[in-house]
Amino acid sequence: MKKIPGIKNYTASVVKNKSIKALNEAIKIVGGHAQFVKQLKIYDQLLAGWKQNQYGVTPTYVIAIERLTQGKVSRHDLRIDIFQEK
Repeated sequence: MKKIPGIKNYTASVVKNKSIKALNEAIKIVGGHAQFVKQLKIYDQLLAGWKQNQYGVTPTYVIAIERLTQGKVSRHDLRIDIFQEK
């Protein structure tokens, strides 16, 4: 198990699973895939990459998603590797 430095005792797979779960929750809150893509003004392919966790949601979009969900999905939920718990 690969540990991520500076992030408590989370392994890379735990971070990945938390991120995907948070992203799916954000999509649900916004009203589904189509609404999510439209609100963020992104392409389906970018969202698909995030969902497959090929790469994490970029910090700019993490903050936009946090705002879009009115804080119900936080930047920490989406990118624990960048935004630590307070």
